[in-house]
Amino acid sequence: MDVRIFVAAVMASVITASFLINIYLFYSGYYPRAEGPAVEKLSSTSTVYEIKRPLFPLIVNTTEGVVRVPVEGRINVFVPQYVNCPDICHIETLIMLYVMEKTVEAGISDRIVWVTVEVDPWRSEPGIVARYMRDMAGDLYGKVDWIWILEKGDKLEKIWKQLGIVAQRDDKTGLIGHTAGFYIADENGTLLYYIKPKSTVLENAWENPKDIGDGLWELLKHLAKSEE
Repeated sequence: MDVRIFVAAVMASVITASFLINIYLFYSGYYPRAEGPAVEKLSSTSTVYEIKRPLFPLIVNTTEGVVRVPVEGRINVFVPQYVNCPDICHIETLIMLYVMEKTVEAGISDRIVWVTVEVDPWRSEPGIVARYMRDMAGDLYGKVDWIWILEKGDKLEKIWKQLGIVAQRDDKTGLIGHTAGFYIADENGTLLYYIKPKSTVLENAWENPKDIGDGLWELLKHLAKSEE
């Protein structure tokens, strides 16, 4: 076989393999998709990835002081957010509050801790964050456990890496491009699921936050029941 033809064939194979891998990662992510009744309701709005990987605990500064995360003995819901976000972060908050209300009504709010992971350490200020949480939570503030990680630097990057969060700042606009969704860890600190609401040119699940919230609530109910 001509050497040039052989090299061209190898290059074509490599390019094809790379293309297929990227297509797979685009549609499926790095983890397999979760299946079963616990995530069935979420499947209409979100892709749920099953992870099952222990998290390395870290002592971090939060709006509630120094806290060890993941919080032991509680179901942890990690949510990447920043106060100055123009859209998705506030929808995440609305979904959280919707589900928080349900946990209070069901008497299981003490089983769950909501952990916002800051994705704009460049501008985040504790006072602004605390005011945002109080204003958004309203009467729920103090009835549920919602903490906001205030770390910057290495510790925050370690949390991002463990969860799979990516955040990048646009120097011109100050806006942050970041991973969105919900990460669920069990009471033993094992990261179980990443819930990624569907968002494409043809479909935007973020426009239906109640539907996402209903699915998230069903999953948390299932986890709370299974860990009794």
